[in-house]
Amino acid sequence: SYRPNAVARGLVTNSTRIVGLVVSDITNPFFTAVARGVEDEMISHGYNTIFCNTDEEPEREENYLHLLATQQIDGLIIAPTGVRCESLIALAASNVPIVQLDRRTPSLEAPVVGVNNEEGAFQAIRYLIRLGHRRIAYLMGIETVSTQIDRLNGWKRALREADLPVDDERIVRADPRFY
Repeated sequence: SYRPNAVARGLVTNSTRIVGLVVSDITNPFFTAVARGVEDEMISHGYNTIFCNTDEEPEREENYLHLLATQQIDGLIIAPTGVRCESLIALAASNVPIVQLDRRTPSLEAPVVGVNNEEGAFQAIRYLIRLGHRRIAYLMGIETVSTQIDRLNGWKRALREADLPVDDERIVRADPRFY
């Protein structure tokens, strides 16, 4: 049976009706729910989704983005690893619409859909301080990921506001898959 070639059709229509979705860890329930929502929404608008899981590995992210570029995707939704990625910058330069999900990457001007992680961490730590806690640790995941940097800044800001010491020994490195 005949199956049209999406790339060839894209040369004629200037659209492949494919959107790439790149997440950092599909075992994280947040990204599982996001993937389901994105796919459902794309289908409802006549698009297909190519799903990629980087496992927080910048090289894997780079490889997937190169692959997606060869598929001439119409758009990209990405939870970036936070490391400068040449393929991501090349996609942006080729005018592929990009939306960053939950995170942002340096040197990429693209919208970010997420929460204010710094303010959230600040509010949470301030709440603990109001309860009387004074020795509050911070569990640090991958240090290059913007959500981790923002949360760390919120932790520091809350401690400083309460005139509590910002002690690097209370920054505990942890595997992000376990929290």
